Amino acid sequence: MRPTITCACGCGQSGPHAARGLLEACYRQALGRGEHARCPNRPVDAQTRQQLTENLRRVHQQRRTARIEDYADLRSWGLTRAQAAQRLGVSDRTTVRWNRTLRQQGRQDRWLYDNIPAHQLARILDEQQKETAA
Repeated sequence: MRPTITCACGCGQSGPHAARGLLEACYRQALGRGEHARCPNRPVDAQTRQQLTENLRRVHQQRRTARIEDYADLRSWGLTRAQAAQRLGVSDRTTVRWNRTLRQQGRQDRWLYDNIPAHQLARILDEQQKETAA
């Protein structure tokens, strides 16, 4: 995920970038000796910055998807939304968003519709029927 660099400390090794142009091992050694300031922060070129940003977005999306799957599993086991939120360490609002995401993905589990007012539930179900009919 991190860009491959040649270490700036002069060791000549190549590997994933940790910080200040150093590999992980070299950075930890310099940090332990208090010499990490000798390697200044390097400006990142536009291509590397874009690659890092894309990697971060991809990792964030993968983690979010995995947490939503964990939430769906907990709910399918019979836990309430509040219990699942507490177990995953997220807020009630986050579980509301996850429910919406799961409904948009086409999941039709009954627990997805527990806390929706009747008028909104009717609209959601009508939209789903129209999508499946099309």
